[in-house]
Amino acid sequence: MADLDKPAVVIDQGASGIRAGRSQGGCESWHSVFQALGVGAEGRRLLICEPFGTSAHQRKERLELAFEEHRVSAVFMQLQPVLTLYALGLLTGLVLDCGEMGCRAAPVIDGYVLPHAFKSQAVGGRHVAARLLDLLRRRGYALSRDTSLAAVTAAKEKLCYLAVDREAEAKLARETTVGVTTYTLPDGHRLRLGAERFMAPEVLFDPQVMGLEAPGLAQLAHDAIQAADIDCRRALYQRMVLAGGGSLFPGCSARLAKDVRTLHASLAGVTSAEAGSKKMKINVDAVPRRKHLVFMGAAALADIMQDQGDAWVSAREWAEDPTRAAARCGSN
Repeated sequence: MADLDKPAVVIDQGASGIRAGRSQGGCESWHSVFQALGVGAEGRRLLICEPFGTSAHQRKERLELAFEEHRVSAVFMQLQPVLTLYALGLLTGLVLDCGEMGCRAAPVIDGYVLPHAFKSQAVGGRHVAARLLDLLRRRGYALSRDTSLAAVTAAKEKLCYLAVDREAEAKLARETTVGVTTYTLPDGHRLRLGAERFMAPEVLFDPQVMGLEAPGLAQLAHDAIQAADIDCRRALYQRMVLAGGGSLFPGCSARLAKDVRTLHASLAGVTSAEAGSKKMKINVDAVPRRKHLVFMGAAALADIMQDQGDAWVSAREWAEDPTRAAARCGSN
């Protein structure tokens, strides 16, 4: 039985590493997670933030790791898109999670991810950094891909933004120096960035600028909503939620709303995005702490479940029937 006097540990099993609590960094193993938190695993409950699409085999492997190697007392798993909405007090919405490795659009209705409408693309934050490095090298900066990518990534996070109107922003960059700024690398070299600041993250919305075959973030969101049942679409358009570090660029929410509005207007057969918006309200939530929404939702859920022992899969259940325990632990 779980020790209710011990707070549950939250682990986010992401594509780019393992994170716990609200740490911004990744850990290589669960051992390092518990060491970083300064707590012992044995006898403690574990709430795992599970990526959508986790197979039954992967889930069973994680339960085996939790119960047999770390000897936790109980486990609960919930999908990351659902936890993102929990952090905002919601049960329904389109969660757009932008990470280093790619972007995912997950329609959630009443706490249930619609598997047939889930969409993803393998274009994310790492491509923005690679694009920025390439643009700077084209300007004549002697930057090697291996040694400078980390430094350029820092510049990306500090200076890049998404243009709401790409053509107008490009015209402004050609005719003025209002957007030009200087960034100093760790080695002391200084970079002068102008149009590169918005041209690099453009790959998230238009992957073809890097020759990548992917729909782009707005198209991804639109396609996911259109794949949902028609009765659900209005609610999803009205509650799009940005999450993940790749969504932190200034202008991201405004650009997403504008492009999705244009796509919806085109689908509706009108000539103007504004005309389409009169019948369909399109809203994008982009809270400041959206990089940590999964953790915040998981923490809230763990607190709610503090005294709900029956909701957790116990070590005893695992010992009696691992397959059944894994099935009960599965989300959605």
